[in-house]
Amino acid sequence: MLAAARLAERFGAAPDARAVPATALALALLVPAVTAVSNQLSRAVERRADAFALRVTDDPATQIAFQKRIAVRNVGEPDPPGWAQALFGTHPTTLERIAAAEAERR
Repeated sequence: MLAAARLAERFGAAPDARAVPATALALALLVPAVTAVSNQLSRAVERRADAFALRVTDDPATQIAFQKRIAVRNVGEPDPPGWAQALFGTHPTTLERIAAAEAERR
């Protein structure tokens, strides 16, 4: 809120406490949308990194074993609901990563 107030002051708006709820609402609506887009980009980068690693190492079995191991160790959800993945997932799901490694194995 302080950053938003300072920005408003910089553009010549007088500080006004009545603007706080509107600013909070705007942020509450904007942040999830920006986060979903950012997460989608992050997942795409991670997919490319996985594909590169598979091409360089030519060892999909190790990638598969690693994905299984970290899912168990981190008590991760290997296939989260689509809405949760779209909103919160910064990496491909464990099952997506294993499927990509399996496809590379073939």
